[in-house]
Amino acid sequence: MISYKPFWELLRKKNITIYKIQKDIPMSSRTLERLKNDESITVNTINSLCEYLDVDVNKIMTYVDDEKYINENYLAYYGTDKPKITKRWGLE
Repeated sequence: MISYKPFWELLRKKNITIYKIQKDIPMSSRTLERLKNDESITVNTINSLCEYLDVDVNKIMTYVDDEKYINENYLAYYGTDKPKITKRWGLE
């Protein structure tokens, strides 16, 4: 899956607010919500962010293995112990 964690880290590092991005780039609040939730966004949006921040795409997003992502984030999402991944999409 794609993670936008590098994007959020870059914003903190450059001290750029979401408000400033929305003001400077025509971007909806729904698109920002999708970024926060690691959901898909358009290539045009990624391009706009790269141009605006003057960075390569790897500073905006990164690939994370789905199983690793689930294991690392399950507790935060569901408030219980991590699941045991037994196959690509199944939980034990």
